[in-house]
Amino acid sequence: LSLHDALPISRGNLQAGDLVFFGTGSPHHVGIYVGNGSYIHAPQTGEVVKISQMTRSDYMSARRFK
Repeated sequence: LSLHDALPISRGNLQAGDLVFFGTGSPHHVGIYVGNGSYIHAPQTGEVVKISQMTRSDYMSARRFK
């Protein structure tokens, strides 16, 4: 699979399992939306995976695999 196989999704239509991208100019961080305004991600290399609220100001876009 590649991102070319994924559909762009608006922030208001996010569903659990959608990939969410963050960054400025180009994405530098990705997570998986888990619902209720939250996503799962590894904050930095070597850190444990955690669930965070979608409050980052650098949200860019989301994609859903068909």
